[in-house]
Amino acid sequence: FPVTIHRPLINNKLSTAIGARWSHADYLFRSFLRPELKETEANFYDFTFKSIYKPSENNQISLIAFTGKDAFRIAGDSLSTLEINASSTRYLWKTKGASIRWSHFSNEKAGFHITSFLSDYQPSFEIPAPGSEAVFNAGISQKSLQGEAFLSEKMISLRAGFQLSKLDINPGSLIPDSPTSSIG
Repeated sequence: FPVTIHRPLINNKLSTAIGARWSHADYLFRSFLRPELKETEANFYDFTFKSIYKPSENNQISLIAFTGKDAFRIAGDSLSTLEINASSTRYLWKTKGASIRWSHFSNEKAGFHITSFLSDYQPSFEIPAPGSEAVFNAGISQKSLQGEAFLSEKMISLRAGFQLSKLDINPGSLIPDSPTSSIG
């Protein structure tokens, strides 16, 4: 179910857009006649915010933010050959991001952009099976600053830029989620 609202707040100066999407397909699984599918979980949501501010004719500042989460758990035991009952394993994905950008246009042919952004991605899964209770968490985070200058003339177009980035990677860890868990 998507919903979007876009509205100028100050004419020719400030506008904002807000969007949201969500799905709860697991409600469809609950309506199935087959009992083994009734406990299936499949849903997501995300929210987006964007604002553009023009303090002058030659400058523009934009801000964008995003967050989302997905969840999935299959009800049937599709991994029955393993000792862990995977039918109750729940998979989760979380994403967050934000950016701010300043654009300056000296004229129609020259200008620059400076952008800074943050992003965070966190996959995980939960195993609630008795005797094997565990949680797995991982993640990737990035922080970046980048700039670009441009100049266009009749026969030539020049672009130059830079990017500084910091990337943090958490390869993940499986942590017992109960004192009696065999995971560990």
